[in-house]
Amino acid sequence: MELLKFLLHMIRSFGLLGHEGGNLHQEILDGGNLLPDLASSVGGANALIPSTGFKCPNYSPGGIKESLISCNTPDNRSCWFKPNKRWAPNGFDINTDFEFHWPDGTHREYWLEITDGVVSPDGYLKTKAKLVNGTYPGPLIEACWGDRLSEFFPYFEDVKGSGKNCDTKCY
Repeated sequence: MELLKFLLHMIRSFGLLGHEGGNLHQEILDGGNLLPDLASSVGGANALIPSTGFKCPNYSPGGIKESLISCNTPDNRSCWFKPNKRWAPNGFDINTDFEFHWPDGTHREYWLEITDGVVSPDGYLKTKAKLVNGTYPGPLIEACWGDRLSEFFPYFEDVKGSGKNCDTKCY
């Protein structure tokens, strides 16, 4: 409370610096090109929205028509898929060793080009940002359980400012 009284006394005595004559109106300064319009290059919340038409298939290895049938419920998540005589005789449940047993999914490829760029995701300009396919935080990589993913980095320019280029390996 004492600090507030002191500040009010100082303002009454000396006025507000830079506002001689009592005019408190100040025009908003134009930032010019200091912060470019980056809305189109920043993924933000839209980066988590699945692609149109993306759907995990009914799991069936090698084109077998018989699919797995889900058996989990809102009250019990211990059962994932009912047993299937053709390729999953024990089904999949909470006890499945998923490092050795999983549904046969789809092969999905992602080509990712990493470049340097400028972003301001939190309002502060970052001039040495790494962009993935020209966007930050990058494209959403979508996959389903059992899918095989291949990510390709065909070219990466100027690794950590070293002036060196690399193919396929980026750290």
